[in-house]
Amino acid sequence: MVDNRFVGNKLSTAQIVTSDGIRLDIREVKTPIVCFCSQGDNITPPQQALDWILDNYLSVDEIRRCGQKIFYIVDQKVGHLPIFVGTKVAAKDHAEFINNMELIDAMPPGLYEIQITEKSASLSPSPGEAPGFDLCIEPRSLDDIRALGCNSLEDEREFAAVAQVSELNNALYTTYLQPWIRAMSSPQVARAALKLNPLRLSYSLLSDMSPMRAVAPLAEKARAERTVPAADNPFVAMQQQFSKAMIDALNLYRDVRDQLTEQMFHAVYGSPVVQAACGISRNDGPPRPRPGLLPSGRAAVDVEIARVAGRIAEGGPLDAAARALVYIAKAERRVEERTFDALRKLLLAHPEVSPADFKTALREQWAILTIDERAAIETLPQLLPLDATERRSLLDNVHAIVTAAGNLGADGRRRLREIEELFETDARRGSATPTKGHVAAERSAELS
Repeated sequence: MVDNRFVGNKLSTAQIVTSDGIRLDIREVKTPIVCFCSQGDNITPPQQALDWILDNYLSVDEIRRCGQKIFYIVDQKVGHLPIFVGTKVAAKDHAEFINNMELIDAMPPGLYEIQITEKSASLSPSPGEAPGFDLCIEPRSLDDIRALGCNSLEDEREFAAVAQVSELNNALYTTYLQPWIRAMSSPQVARAALKLNPLRLSYSLLSDMSPMRAVAPLAEKARAERTVPAADNPFVAMQQQFSKAMIDALNLYRDVRDQLTEQMFHAVYGSPVVQAACGISRNDGPPRPRPGLLPSGRAAVDVEIARVAGRIAEGGPLDAAARALVYIAKAERRVEERTFDALRKLLLAHPEVSPADFKTALREQWAILTIDERAAIETLPQLLPLDATERRSLLDNVHAIVTAAGNLGADGRRRLREIEELFETDARRGSATPTKGHVAAERSAELS
């Protein structure tokens, strides 16, 4: 973790090679990647937590071509550790992610920000219940990541110098010190070092593990005789003032320490002499080159695009419904949890359509619309059932899903009217002979 991730950041630039010669490329991850970050995190702020995206991609289109789904959520105030262990974060962010994994998995490749907001007062839970939250997913661009702040070229040179010094120190340690430390170490010494750690010792000396067992009786006595002080008790006011003074002092110490550390870092590793000694020239480009794509990877993407383009006029009612939903959703620029809830309820009413099949159809139709949106819409009537009643029922279901989250915007309403006109078109006018989609309609794909 230290050598490959924190120092040199080799993971994001595909520089890690396993013992059997496999290069680890984060762009090969096809399952959804979810990044938690916070503006209140001074250890891994959002610009650092998301900088790997800029290392690997020049545009969101490149993310889509790699077939990746990247999601991130930015909390406004939570610290570094509460992102993972905080109870309030768990009640909101973690619970919403777990409840909406199907929605996240159904999204097409791209870059998205997840926003979780508390429900409005009219939808709030009863007293005593946990607060309810709404989740929505909005597409983002690389400019949104850059707007969070990212490293300059000068910063990258300084970090590259740190990586070189770290590798030198690590080589010196493993060569000259590690053998001696291994010779002097034993499991007993390791356990003693853990127990004598000052952070642990401050607790263990006052615990039942210590020969001094006076603390436990005193604690019981304090619990038994505890009384609530009066509101005007001067010692309570003194306690609060002292606590506030300690908080202010610690915050001041933290800010001064961080500022001095940053200034020292820039002074040492920003020095041209130090960088030159580490083999870093100011006349070169970025010290961490962007990883390139293998020709085989590019060829695989081209084959997939050709396959999807060949299916524009193919499919059945399931594909037609998915294409209509995606076409309207692209105008709204966001996907809400309520929309997916409506879709989930509709699928429960039609067990012949599995969620996995519908998610596959959504992803493929999104790809088709991305490749050639106009041709995809013009051929939509060829995917519809021939029976007018079935088409009307299918359209009603599409209408219920796209309006579940509220009123559509102007562009969304226009697209919905366009879809309504296409659904009213006689499918036989769109194609002289039945398509593969009409033959495949027997796979129970109708949502009607």
